[in-house]
Amino acid sequence: MMEEGNFDGLIVSEKEFKVLKDLYNYRSLTTEQIKRKYFSDSKYYVDRALYRLRSRKIITSSVFKGSRGKGKKGHTVHRLTETGLECLTRHGMSVEVQQPVQLYVRPTQIHYLTMANDVMVDLTLAGWEVWDSRKVKREYNLDRQMNIAGLLINPEGKRFGYYVLDSAATIQLLGKIQAEIKDNYPRIKNFIIFTKGQRSYEQFMEYSFNPPNKRVANRLIEQKPIYTGYDLKVVSSRTGRRLLQKYPSKSEWIHALSNHLGFEVINETIQEDETRQSFPTVVKYKDEEMYFVDLLDSDITQIRHIQNYSNQSYQWEKRKLLVTNYSFLKEYQRIEDNPFLIEKLDMNLSDIAELLFPETIQ
Repeated sequence: MMEEGNFDGLIVSEKEFKVLKDLYNYRSLTTEQIKRKYFSDSKYYVDRALYRLRSRKIITSSVFKGSRGKGKKGHTVHRLTETGLECLTRHGMSVEVQQPVQLYVRPTQIHYLTMANDVMVDLTLAGWEVWDSRKVKREYNLDRQMNIAGLLINPEGKRFGYYVLDSAATIQLLGKIQAEIKDNYPRIKNFIIFTKGQRSYEQFMEYSFNPPNKRVANRLIEQKPIYTGYDLKVVSSRTGRRLLQKYPSKSEWIHALSNHLGFEVINETIQEDETRQSFPTVVKYKDEEMYFVDLLDSDITQIRHIQNYSNQSYQWEKRKLLVTNYSFLKEYQRIEDNPFLIEKLDMNLSDIAELLFPETIQ
């Protein structure tokens, strides 16, 4: 445990030092984010710590209009100063950035950075490692103009590039994000899209399955629907963050679903002598072995696999598909009803509350 140190008046506690490191690594954090990560949601202690840092000009704090979205009161956002950078150096941290201007975030980007850092805060609390956009671009040699928010690494080491979509996402932005994923999935492989509001979810799903024609010079070029062969999850930001925080691995989530919905998990990996590639999880439901597919994360790749699972596939595999899904999202996932091939276990908001938000249940 780090003791308090005095370097020309730069006195910081261990917890304050961690806050400063996060401000260096993630550029800006709101009061709410710092409180959630380091002060157990205690307003008194976070306010006191931020006052200590601000009064010695180690951080600067501002209210950014629009950082919560259009028409809403802005977040109070905190950033490092030159003194803050010096404080990190004096406490032994290697600092590549020499001037606070190198950590500058344009006001128009604060809202998106806040959404990205909401993901960072919740998942690091659950043992995930999170890279910000600068680090993932540097490590993977990506274009600096890309919209990618960062990289998520779960406790088992699986990596996901991630994006955040506001409720006011434009068609142009959707096109750019999908183009970036198509260009970079051979390197990054898995992606998660965190959407804010129903509209951005619907837009991304529609664009994924029915992309508009692209104008090149004076011609309209037909675009192919996105397909990567790897995880491509589209989740509500709040629900998705809680799911990944509470169940960091896919296996943990599958077993939670099995307990809740009443099926038995038999196998979660594909054996070497098996040819199936799309559905690794085998379960028993109603005394019948089935392949299990969870679509609560709207994985576009898994949706494609389900769409391609034909009567011929069933005759070969001898297993139906057991699919879990939100009852209110089915229309956006374009999976036809076929009781001969697919057994559906639809879940509603009360199911999600019980599994992810038990504190809301009276």
